[in-house]
Amino acid sequence: METGGMETVTYSLYGDSADSHRYYEDTAAFTDEVMNKMSEEDGIDEFSRYIADRNLKPMGAEIYKLELLMIGVLWRIYGNIEYNLDSFGKLIGWMQASGEFEQESQRMTIWYDFLKGKPRREVEHRLSTAMKLAEWFDKRSEETLGRYTLHVNSYIDGNRESLKGKGNQIFCMRQRVEYHLNMVGAEIMNRVFRSAFLETKEKRVFLPICMRLKPNEACRAVPMEQGLVCRGCSNDCQVNTITTMGKEQGYKVLIIPHASTAFGQRHMAEGEVGIIGVACVLNLISGGYKAKELGYEPQCVLLNYAGCIKHWHQTGIVTSLALERLQYLLQFDPAVSQSDHTSTS
Repeated sequence: METGGMETVTYSLYGDSADSHRYYEDTAAFTDEVMNKMSEEDGIDEFSRYIADRNLKPMGAEIYKLELLMIGVLWRIYGNIEYNLDSFGKLIGWMQASGEFEQESQRMTIWYDFLKGKPRREVEHRLSTAMKLAEWFDKRSEETLGRYTLHVNSYIDGNRESLKGKGNQIFCMRQRVEYHLNMVGAEIMNRVFRSAFLETKEKRVFLPICMRLKPNEACRAVPMEQGLVCRGCSNDCQVNTITTMGKEQGYKVLIIPHASTAFGQRHMAEGEVGIIGVACVLNLISGGYKAKELGYEPQCVLLNYAGCIKHWHQTGIVTSLALERLQYLLQFDPAVSQSDHTSTS
């Protein structure tokens, strides 16, 4: 049984429960609602054909719907109210310059190129549709997922001045709706990429360094090419538990010092390596795209709460994940799944 007594910095999958089971149930149900809301969204089929005609890597209709929602959500926060191609281009330019939206801006650039060949009224209609969808999502996601992000606003208010001018300012000041977008985005990506992940020959689990029980100077993990490998110095460390499980069940476990170095830059042969990336909420969508870009077949498990010393906490909080969720993704056991979604692209 997990315990939900840990300090909540921004989000917590425990909500008002003793474990994170309800979170995964709520997110699966709300994701169904989002997909149903967008079931007849115009432009998705045409965008799919555009991807195919240009020999771009296909992602699937569900991912394209996520991207349309993402455009609306990010525009409402960082853009302006002029729903035209010029404003869309400026938003993408700002995202690229910020250094925080590398993967998202790449995907939105494809949408920009797609819309560039459309009549002005059609462009404005489609962008306006994305805005209306995002407005609905903002309100509805707070109703369904808001119990898991109750501390985001207080964190922003309490750290607004101290974060000014720092390299992680934009990342740490993300709005609640961006947390909800990543929660739903992670669920969608897990569904869409599930079959390809199951078919891979090798499985790896990437754990963030904030999960280690001991500080850097006391942890005995040793560096390898792609990350650190646990050497089992503490029986109470969840990294040790997961590493032991990996040895028993045939998957590799690596501790990743930073999200930006999680995958390295070496491309994998497609279909060879499946990964489960473990991360805090705001890294989920970008991490999924990055993994696909490098040839991995990804799944993800959310950290139950944020706590790394680099971004969220002055002294750092040891983070954790739901072992049952990890086991489900690795062992394909529906008995431990709250909702067995295995949609494919």
